[in-house]
Amino acid sequence: MTVKREMIIHRPDNISYQEAAASPIAGITAWKALVGLGNVKKGDKVLIHAGAGGVGHMAIQLAKHLDATVIATSSAKNRDFVLSLGADQHIDYTAEKFYELVKDVDFVLDPVGGETRQRSLDVVRKNGLIVSIVPPNFEAAQEKARKKGVNLSLLLVKGSKEEMEAVAALLLKGVFKVFISGVYPFSKMADAHLQIESKRTVGKIVVAL
Repeated sequence: MTVKREMIIHRPDNISYQEAAASPIAGITAWKALVGLGNVKKGDKVLIHAGAGGVGHMAIQLAKHLDATVIATSSAKNRDFVLSLGADQHIDYTAEKFYELVKDVDFVLDPVGGETRQRSLDVVRKNGLIVSIVPPNFEAAQEKARKKGVNLSLLLVKGSKEEMEAVAALLLKGVFKVFISGVYPFSKMADAHLQIESKRTVGKIVVAL
C-alpha cells in the first residue's frame, strides 16, 4: 500500500512485525491521554476503564511506569491479566460498582463512554481530568463535568511520526508490551471485525496476510 513517508518509522528490534502492527494507535492513545493531556505523575491516583482492552492494557503499563497508583476495571476473568500489567487494584465491573469503591481520583481514562463516563465524573477530585475516547453523548457529559468542576477532554487519535517514535521508544525500553490475543488471516477479516464488535477482546488482534 502507499503511505506518506512522514508516517513511517523503524520497527524496534525487540518486537515482532505483528507486535509492531498492534502497537501504534493503542500506544499513541495511551501516551497522549496520560502524558500529553493528563500529565500523570508519581503519586497520582489513576482509574483506567476496560483495563484488559487494547488501549487499557497499554495505559496500565504506562501509568505504572509514571509511578501512579493504578485502579483498573475489567471482568473477573481478566483480573489476573490486569494485575499482571501492574494495576494496584482491580474492580470487576460485572459485579462491583466502581463509583462506590473509588473516590478522589486524579485522572480517568474512559474507553467506554455512556454511563461509565457519567459515573466517572462522580469519582474524580475537583479539577481532576477525565480523558474519553468515545464521542457519542460527549456534550451531555461535558455539562455535568462543568457543574462538578471536573475537566473532561475528548481524544481522537490520528497519529504522527513524533507520537509513533515516542511509542516505539517505550516499546524498545520494555515499558510497553503489547498483548495479542488472536491473529486472523486476511480471508477472515469479517471474523476479526466481529471479535472487535463483541467488546470482549483482550489486548489486540492482528490481521495478517
